[in-house]
Amino acid sequence: MVRSGCETDTRKLLSSYTKWIMERMNEKCYNELSHLENDVFSDMPALNILRLSANKIIYLYESTWSPIWEQLFLLVIQDNEIRCDQHLKWIFNYEFPFTFSGSCKWPEHLRGISLRHLKVTDLM
Repeated sequence: MVRSGCETDTRKLLSSYTKWIMERMNEKCYNELSHLENDVFSDMPALNILRLSANKIIYLYESTWSPIWEQLFLLVIQDNEIRCDQHLKWIFNYEFPFTFSGSCKWPEHLRGISLRHLKVTDLM
């Protein structure tokens, strides 16, 4: 018996449903998230509030965040493991969300510094 496309259709449906839920509930705090898939925010034009605080997110990659960065009104990524290095230079090409909370955890000399207050020279 051939199930033409059932698994693919189910994956697409679950992916769409997950995105729909995230757009509406948009609070993923204290979930021990360590990374976000590159396309997690694609096709989310209504997402404007996002709280991902108190997780274990280390890297904020442009490919993941650029689809939504400038449409966000509020972004809370405080209390993560954010590494502020050359991988974060992309943030200087975008406006920060109106309300933003997030700071560096690594390297030690940048610990506690808000991403909003970083300088390009800090990320060498």
